[in-house]
Amino acid sequence: TKEYNLIDENKYVYILRDIVKLRNAVAHNSCILSELNVKDNNHPVSYKIVNYLKKPNIGKESRNNKLKNSRIRQITYTLYMFNEIVTSEGIKENIIKDINELFFNRIIRNKEYYNNNELLKSVYQYFKKIIERNYKIDK
Repeated sequence: TKEYNLIDENKYVYILRDIVKLRNAVAHNSCILSELNVKDNNHPVSYKIVNYLKKPNIGKESRNNKLKNSRIRQITYTLYMFNEIVTSEGIKENIIKDINELFFNRIIRNKEYYNNNELLKSVYQYFKKIIERNYKIDK
């Protein structure tokens, strides 16, 4: 129905606003990792995001806890929208290579930086599940 579509489109407004906030923080060299313990979500999560996170087996409690944090939510939304918007196979391939390099090489190579930080390890496991489900390059 028309009313349903309007509600659905409004859900994308919150997603896109959060992605813009992440983009601005990155563009201004804000430290993304320093804000991982701030719980500041004021909007309900779209059912599309919930379904996106169910596919890599991220449970309800983990989903709710992680998405309460603005930076984790923003990165999650960015990964989701990448799947929804990007149609160029060349761009997808390049970004997927970059994501794999970051998560399965660079972060692992430098794991001593966060090895004693339970929050960072938990956030890594959360995103690792998403990346393995949606962006993993089979070797």
